[in-house]
Amino acid sequence: MDFKTQLGKAVDLAFLHQQPEEEYTRNRNSMTRISSLPPEILLEIFYVCMSWNSGESRELAWRNVCRTWWNLARNCPRLWQCIDLCDIHLAREFIVHSKATPVSIVSSSPSNIHSFNLKINSNFLTTIDVILFPDDMQELFTVVGKHFKLPSIQRISVEGVSLAWDQCKNLTLLSLCGLEWEFSPGISQLYDVLRQSPNLEQLRLVDIHPIRDESITDIGDVESLLNLRDVVISAQSIVMAAIMSCIRFNSETNIQLKVLSPVAPTDIFPLGLQYPIDGSPHISCLHFETQELSLRLFTSSSDSPKTIILSLSSPLWVVGVAMQNIHELIDIGQIETLEFSSEVLADIPHSLLKEFLFHMKELAVLRVARNDLQALLQVLSITGGSSTPGQIACPQLRILSFTSHDDSQWVDFETKWMDRILFCLTQRKKHGSTLQLLEFGSVIQAQKKTIEQLSGVVANVNF
Repeated sequence: MDFKTQLGKAVDLAFLHQQPEEEYTRNRNSMTRISSLPPEILLEIFYVCMSWNSGESRELAWRNVCRTWWNLARNCPRLWQCIDLCDIHLAREFIVHSKATPVSIVSSSPSNIHSFNLKINSNFLTTIDVILFPDDMQELFTVVGKHFKLPSIQRISVEGVSLAWDQCKNLTLLSLCGLEWEFSPGISQLYDVLRQSPNLEQLRLVDIHPIRDESITDIGDVESLLNLRDVVISAQSIVMAAIMSCIRFNSETNIQLKVLSPVAPTDIFPLGLQYPIDGSPHISCLHFETQELSLRLFTSSSDSPKTIILSLSSPLWVVGVAMQNIHELIDIGQIETLEFSSEVLADIPHSLLKEFLFHMKELAVLRVARNDLQALLQVLSITGGSSTPGQIACPQLRILSFTSHDDSQWVDFETKWMDRILFCLTQRKKHGSTLQLLEFGSVIQAQKKTIEQLSGVVANVNF
């Protein structure tokens, strides 16, 4: 550093020391690099600091750094939206600085709720995240507003607690869990909530028991919820059928249903899968698995990232029930990929499997985990389906894959199944349906004899 530069800095410092202490500190702080950050960046840093601290540990030391920081923070209501009632004094400061912006309250203590006046701020509440017993929960809503009126609430998530369901409107999230019949909304009340929440994005109903004296015909017209992204429901089939009958989904809605009684898929969707006329998804992949039988529909093949459109499971099902009825919900003739997880084929009668596969005109990929393959290979080898006499099953099949996804081994695979696989592929080649790829994953080791046997009936083999 040259002499002139050193002299200039010395003069600047001498000048600063002659100023009042407060002004000196402010000018000194302005020389630091962090003071050159744009306000937008500083606010994002403050927002992250807010998210790191909660409850009694939220000291907010950064607000004491300088006046510029404090003025910037207190004039940004977004920073003060989440109000933790664990510290009443800090909560009051948050409610002041939040101004008229939507706010959320968090608490795990009923005493804090009683000592904090939320009633005057009820119109600004959009989220309440509390862990309380039902009596304390009822007291909370009494404190917030008479008759539980929460006009700005858009997201409701409650467990074991009843609300004034007629006041639930304009929601973007509705999550109800563990509601016995005396606490649960009735079927018609649920419909009214959905009807009055056209922008609903998430619906979660787990272990709820609505009053059952309302039939599906009492509900009204089908409601289009085209912003709905996720639906998770675990309930009795009668409840699920009523709900599924009053909603029209968009083509990207992810539906996860767990039925607590053994019924056919058509009993859950008595009116079918309801999509806008011009917005039905192209369902290209069908997946069956056994443990709490899961039936899954995907919108892309298994070779690329899959989007689950429907996951339907029940601990009391057998896969044959689902397979027998699925064609009434979707056009299985357009399915391009079919997947059977371990032990699924044992639950499917031979006649049903045959009828099912002969209807799969566009099936190109078949993936099978550890199963008894006798019935499957037999159906794939024969001709003469009821609708297509003389034609082989799955005429567009190009990839056949045998895999073992779990830790158990597919014992004696080559000894037990290789001859039958060779016969099946030979028959298919005779009828003009030659496989392009046969995959064995880790079920057998590549052997020269096996490769030579397969080379005449399939274009490529992967081990």
